[in-house]
Amino acid sequence: RRSLFLIFKEALHNVIKHAQAKHVFITLQTSATHWHMTIEDDGIGFSVDKKHHGNGLHNMSKHSKALGASFLIDNSPKGGVMLCLIMPINVGN
Repeated sequence: RRSLFLIFKEALHNVIKHAQAKHVFITLQTSATHWHMTIEDDGIGFSVDKKHHGNGLHNMSKHSKALGASFLIDNSPKGGVMLCLIMPINVGN
């Protein structure tokens, strides 16, 4: 739960601090086997190929690995940034 919270918090922090967005779109979905979270903004975006100096993106990636989740950051069709996290649901726990 802590890793999931930290990913969510860092993503929103990045939108507030860097994106210059007017809107943030948060989508949460579940399937029988996975939990999906998407956070998109309509801000200025960023180059996914460019080296970023902070620890935020690295930490989100590290936390997603701890969850056994897939993690993707890309440019959003809405013009800003789109973060997707797909995490398996541990049915037996």
